[in-house]
Amino acid sequence: MAGSSWYSRRSTRTGVMLLLLVFVLVFAALGTASADHIDIRAGFELDGNAEVDALGPDWVTVLETSPGSGVWTGNPAYITTGVIAEPPDVDVTYFKGGGSKDIRDIPDWRWSDTPQAPDKNEITNAYAYAAVPDPVNNPGEVILYFGTDRYSNDGDSAVGFWFFQDPVATSDVVQGGGKTFVGEHVNGDVFVVSDFTNGGTVETVTVYTWQDGELVLETTGTDCSLATASPDVCGVVNDGPVNSPWPYVPKPNVGDPGEWPSLTFFEGGVNLGEIGAGIGCFSSFLAETRSSQETTAQLKDFALGGFEICDANIEIEPDAVNEVGDSHTFTINVNKVVAGAESPADDGTIVDVTLTASDGAAVNLISDNCASPGTVSGSCTVTFTSATAGTVSANAAASVEVLDGDFVDVETDGIGDNSDDAVKHFVDASIS
Repeated sequence: MAGSSWYSRRSTRTGVMLLLLVFVLVFAALGTASADHIDIRAGFELDGNAEVDALGPDWVTVLETSPGSGVWTGNPAYITTGVIAEPPDVDVTYFKGGGSKDIRDIPDWRWSDTPQAPDKNEITNAYAYAAVPDPVNNPGEVILYFGTDRYSNDGDSAVGFWFFQDPVATSDVVQGGGKTFVGEHVNGDVFVVSDFTNGGTVETVTVYTWQDGELVLETTGTDCSLATASPDVCGVVNDGPVNSPWPYVPKPNVGDPGEWPSLTFFEGGVNLGEIGAGIGCFSSFLAETRSSQETTAQLKDFALGGFEICDANIEIEPDAVNEVGDSHTFTINVNKVVAGAESPADDGTIVDVTLTASDGAAVNLISDNCASPGTVSGSCTVTFTSATAGTVSANAAASVEVLDGDFVDVETDGIGDNSDDAVKHFVDASIS
């Protein structure tokens, strides 16, 4: 009754409140006003093309010709596979043999450099992109975006995307009628499968994880243009010719170079934080085509690339010159990186700091909170002195938990974003 009375008031205040209610409902539907459920379409244009049509970003915004990471306004970090080019004239990676199925572990798969796929299953390019929508408040929540384009639209095809935690690569070892793969499944590997249909829409997008030797269904989605508010997973194909930002040549008489004919470009996304599958530190990405959407279907073509979404770095400073007997403090900073989003290592991360004396110095350790209790807000310190002149160098190393149960080892070796060792000179001098 109270609600009916409220709506019956004919006043300016009523109009304002109704207008505000409309805005709230609209933003809730888009997922932009929800702090606990992110609409994957709000952070990336899943619209059947690769160019920016609205707010962006789109593939042309984030994709590079080689793997890398970067930033764009609205999302401070991401990482991509780059464009994995597999046009038919240079493609030398095809699945071969009856063991090449998604229900089988990677050591059972076989491949060949001889074409094994019909034109509709021929991958021309593949790409993936990982983003952390809220790196400050939730640095572990990762959204995966994936896409591929194919050589021809002359029939239905199924397309799948694997995100491996183990580094997966091809091998030249011949066994069982084909060449083998290096790597194997790890619990938590993510697999997304969908289809190209002549109807021009995506009927189903299915997400599985690998658990104890088999595929486990996690969730399903539908066409991004038809999905309800804040879908956890969706996909879309182009329903008409659209421009390709990277080199693309379709099958003769199907379309023009540089332009994807209808039903040749697929893209999709999945919010790993919402599907209950957990998040892994993926190392490799594989796009595939298959004879049908069933998990028992024979695999056809594939495109394989690196996709290291987890990293860490460590820094020690400062170098300095002190008088003998004076104390000196080295500060160590440790960071974890997920999909390009950097944040301090978890509190309590233990850092092993090794102080090495030379040229007459003798280390007298005063304190080492890197060993206990470990880092606080990503930092810790070691304080020491020497009663004699000489040099003390400091090496720092740590095993950083980047995601739950996934660790990256770092050391001050000057490689990548790691600093070199720090150096302290103690001197004994006077002037008169």
